[in-house]
Amino acid sequence: MFTSLTTHNLHFHEDASIFSCASKNNLLATGGGDTAIRIWKLEYTKKSPEFNYYTSLNSPLKITYMYTLSGHTKTINSLEFTDEHLLSSSDAGEVFLWPIDKFEENKYYKIRGADGDEAIVALMLDKFVYVGMKSGQLYIYELIYQESVDINDDVPIQDSFTNENEKESMVNNESKIKKVKVTLLSKENTPFKVKLVKTLKLHSDSIQGMCINQKHSILFTQSKDKSMKTVDLLNHKVINTLYINKLITENTALKEQFKEEIKFEFSDRSFFKKCIFIDDTLYLTNVSINKKNVLISLEYPYRTIAQVVGIFNWPVQRILKLKDTLVLCTLKSIYILKNKCEMISNVGYGAMTDGCLIDEGIIFSNTDGFMYSLML
Repeated sequence: MFTSLTTHNLHFHEDASIFSCASKNNLLATGGGDTAIRIWKLEYTKKSPEFNYYTSLNSPLKITYMYTLSGHTKTINSLEFTDEHLLSSSDAGEVFLWPIDKFEENKYYKIRGADGDEAIVALMLDKFVYVGMKSGQLYIYELIYQESVDINDDVPIQDSFTNENEKESMVNNESKIKKVKVTLLSKENTPFKVKLVKTLKLHSDSIQGMCINQKHSILFTQSKDKSMKTVDLLNHKVINTLYINKLITENTALKEQFKEEIKFEFSDRSFFKKCIFIDDTLYLTNVSINKKNVLISLEYPYRTIAQVVGIFNWPVQRILKLKDTLVLCTLKSIYILKNKCEMISNVGYGAMTDGCLIDEGIIFSNTDGFMYSLML
């Protein structure tokens, strides 16, 4: 089914490691340890009907450099394309929103400034930005577009600005004074203002992964403290808590296979936990069962294990669905799960870190500084 695996041995970043990637149409964004975001153009050529290994010179997928986006001061942790923007987060705690049509100008809007608390992952849905932090906090920001802001808005736009362009305003709500932090952007060329509407202390240790299910209006988090939280996005409240070492399964075959008490854990081999919703199923990555690497899935309402897949040679880093096929990458290998399981081993010189769907294929990032594409 797949026709090629390419090692794109280009000079992607000054500091070799690439920790995040995202794609939209014919654009690819990569984020590295050099604090830069690079934008690349994807072009597709004629493919061979038989499976082949390629380098960047003869690959059916050509990657060409376009722009460098500068502004972050530390390693880029996450990237996500929306309809009109690229959302990014960094180890400095910064979260920026880059207009796609302004990439050439290196233009960005600051959602959150640097404060020393690492912004591990940032996601956006409609007018809200959700930021998971190393401290275990979840920050929820609202983008208030200027055309919808009344002149008598409770949170006024002031004429004076600090160097950080931040003001703290007081809002009176039912006789209780609430402190709301508002980030004010340039009045001349910013279509919205940014308001911190909620802070939730979800975990006692770092948030390592987050994903959103639009159908059920929930956000799911994985943490280094071995817990997982489900947040209702309609009222911004926690509605469920799970602990990886307390998850149970009713899978009889699994119990017979191990013939001992089954114990799930998060793997410590990788920091980022790329949980994801696919077809309303929740997949958890970097999970082990009795120290064996597996992939587990949960069905709505996401409280008990529905399926366990594995055993794999390395912890699962990323899982994506391409047409009717699940493609799973571990630290070192790629697995293709359809009617049967196929494995491509020893992909890359370092460890796989992230992956994203592209036109008729998937592209993965690696700590070796190269990108790897698997094409239909």
